[in-house]
Amino acid sequence: MKMIIAMLILFSFSFGCAKSIHQYNAGDFSHYNRTKKRGELVKVTETKQYIFAKFDNSFVDVAYSKLKNKCKGKKITGVSSNYLTDLGFFSFKERIIFTGYCI
Repeated sequence: MKMIIAMLILFSFSFGCAKSIHQYNAGDFSHYNRTKKRGELVKVTETKQYIFAKFDNSFVDVAYSKLKNKCKGKKITGVSSNYLTDLGFFSFKERIIFTGYCI
């Protein structure tokens, strides 16, 4: 009986997950500072779920297109990006977050 309880406890701890931030990039804020205008802050998030192996990064292009569409006819400045990974049991999820100012 003790062996079964020990196995159940060990089994329950094996399904842990982890989160990590791989990269943070900040863009050019010089245009934003020169104009002294308050730009509209826009934020876009795109996620891709993988099981066992990674095959493509197309979700990054989708997120960038969404960011450009939010600032139609305006200049985008001060773009920052976060690239994160959430690890799970037999799978992982990658996430990209773009933040910028529409001026």
